Amino acid sequence: METRKLSIFALDDNPDDLVILSHKLAKLSDWEIEFHAFQSWKTAEKKLKSLTLDVIFIDYFLGLESGIDVIKEIRLRGDERPVIMLTGKGTEKVAAEVTRAGADDYLIKGEVTSDLLRVTISKVIEVYKSRCDNSLLKQQLKQSQKMETLGTLAGGIAHDFNNMLTAVMGYIELGVINIHEEEAKQDLEIAIQVCQQMADIVQNLLNFSRKEMSDRKSIGFNKIITLTENILRHILPKSINLAVSLPDPSYVIFGSETELQQVVLNLITNASEAMNGSGIIEIDCNEISIDTKQLNNHPMLLPGDYVCLEIRDQGSGMEESTIERIFEPFFTTKTMCEKRGTGLGLTIVWQIVKDHNGTVTVSSTRGNGTTFKVYLPMICKEEKQDTLDSKKSEVEIFKGTESILVVDDEKFIRQFVYQMLTKLGYKVYLASNGETAIDIFKSVHGELGCVILDVSMPKMDGKTCITKLQSINPTVPVIFASGHNVKTVKDELFNLGAICVLQKPYRITAMSRCVREAISGSGCIIESNQ
Repeated sequence: METRKLSIFALDDNPDDLVILSHKLAKLSDWEIEFHAFQSWKTAEKKLKSLTLDVIFIDYFLGLESGIDVIKEIRLRGDERPVIMLTGKGTEKVAAEVTRAGADDYLIKGEVTSDLLRVTISKVIEVYKSRCDNSLLKQQLKQSQKMETLGTLAGGIAHDFNNMLTAVMGYIELGVINIHEEEAKQDLEIAIQVCQQMADIVQNLLNFSRKEMSDRKSIGFNKIITLTENILRHILPKSINLAVSLPDPSYVIFGSETELQQVVLNLITNASEAMNGSGIIEIDCNEISIDTKQLNNHPMLLPGDYVCLEIRDQGSGMEESTIERIFEPFFTTKTMCEKRGTGLGLTIVWQIVKDHNGTVTVSSTRGNGTTFKVYLPMICKEEKQDTLDSKKSEVEIFKGTESILVVDDEKFIRQFVYQMLTKLGYKVYLASNGETAIDIFKSVHGELGCVILDVSMPKMDGKTCITKLQSINPTVPVIFASGHNVKTVKDELFNLGAICVLQKPYRITAMSRCVREAISGSGCIIESNQ
């Protein structure tokens, strides 16, 4: 096995941490490391310019110096060599600071292992090689700005979409309850399913924009393939044949079901277009064990067991120059007149798989089709058993006789919730904003079973409103409802005093259960599909 030679620069005011880093790098037996260690920026600054380096490590705290300021200074000088920040703790704030300063990645000292160093160093060096060409760097900047604009747009419309879907789904469900014709009920149930699919699309937009964290859980990979196959057989041309080998039921991963379906959907749609709508697409899944001996072949992966999804098409194939750019944002081989694709499909695939601690490889030759391989880490057998034994969501509709105050700035949501709760036996008060809610609350708080409070409202948002309500009566249970991903704000909302957090758009079953949970005093998070 060929030895890889690397020159590593490390700046840390703690000599013990420098020794630990050196020892962990030394454990990479197939790497020959030239290690340059410095304890002060004043000393290191003079050497940095003259040294030929592959990677630069900078500590977050450097005594009187700030590691963030050092990175900024390095970047201001035009030094684009890979920089990895070392920090004692990892938070979203630290991640944002590191990215803004110009670092390529960061590592938490207490979690650093030799294998993690191998993956991170390999990754940042690969990224550095890609941006060495100045013209490519400028193009990536333009693409990054476009991606940021798309993300801002997605995040901006998601809340409004979820509000509208809440009202639409609610009124359809009321129709199901009120109508007597069985055929009409079936039609309305289909409409509800379509609305739920629309809600999933909104969540995809949020995940793509990275404004929200995706909801992740243990999932059998055969379920991902089965669900996606059902969708594809309706949207692919009849001349496309899917040859699917379903994964073993024991192939369980931790991830987002919606995102992983999107990965499979995008790859197979891409394969279909490469074959001009005719031919066979083969889909296989296997278990792959990656050990330390194989890491040179898979530098982006840690040792462990992986599900390997393999998708093979019979298309015209790609040249090496195309393969090198296949995952770039907005890169596409299609012409504008074809009206197919945006150049984002494979970029999204790469982003989702990377966020799931996996990787994607592609192999292709002109005239011989293309093969994509997606590697996703499998979870341990104990977690698999828990997943297989997990309980199904409750579908019971709960009733009651208490009084409830509903606060939401969307008229149609207020009207739907009023009709629904009234039908379930509750007495309902309505408020269109936080100020009105406080006025109503002052006079009726003694009889209220709970308050349903929207998070995002003009003038006074839900977070401010709950504080004022609690100053009047701190014992009334409060339910927060949100069009954003409640998993990202649940801790903050519970700390503010919420008993339950309800995800928009929600079903009647979810709302009724959330109300009973709140009134009974047991906290919960209820998602839209429950």
